[in-house]
Amino acid sequence: RLYARAEHAARTLQQSLLPPVLPPLPFADLASYYAPLGRDAELIGGDFYDVFPVSDSAWCLVIGDVSGKGVDAGALTAATRWTFRSAMSRCGEPGSAIRELNESLLQQQWDSRFVTVLAVVAEATADGVLLRYASGGHPAPIVFRGDAATEALPVEGQIVGVLPSVDAPTWETHLAPGDALVLYTDGFTEARRGHELLGEEGMLAALDAVPVGAGADELVKSLVSAVAAFGKQADDMALLVLALPLR
Repeated sequence: RLYARAEHAARTLQQSLLPPVLPPLPFADLASYYAPLGRDAELIGGDFYDVFPVSDSAWCLVIGDVSGKGVDAGALTAATRWTFRSAMSRCGEPGSAIRELNESLLQQQWDSRFVTVLAVVAEATADGVLLRYASGGHPAPIVFRGDAATEALPVEGQIVGVLPSVDAPTWETHLAPGDALVLYTDGFTEARRGHELLGEEGMLAALDAVPVGAGADELVKSLVSAVAAFGKQADDMALLVLALPLR
């Protein structure tokens, strides 16, 4: 009974750190996935994602990974998620919001814990979606191209919450109908088969095998299946996918 109560408490707290449902976007399809690694309080992992509007035509997608597990990691996850929302509401630009998040976490003094975060502003255009994105030491976003090979986007930036200041430049790219954006935490690339890791290359290969025009749910399932077919989950895993329908 004690184990059941602890597991229930951990699951309840973890669910409070993620959106209960994904909001419907007028211009794209959204899907997500979350799988913690651990039991009891360790179910409270450091991975998180969020989706919220920043204007009438633009939405922010953010994904991140807090160092550690347990209640302390959960507290930092909550602080990161809501501090970043507040920063985006003020500046509306991913790189600036990441720099503001870094300053705020330093002031709160989280005992050398750190965060990686990737933020993307998706704005509908006449011919697709404009993406403006920035990273705080997080794995690069992946774009599934309907008419070309899947690619990891260029990105740079330092982890958040440790350095006095971070460099988080904002980059831009464009999605056309049939394209999709994939944001993930390193639990996917660190899936293991002996000493071998799935890596970014394994994710790109899994997505290249998906048919053109696949929806967000199908892309999520393909990546989760790729991890299961490759080997064992070695860390918490979070995934957020935005897909544009074919016209």
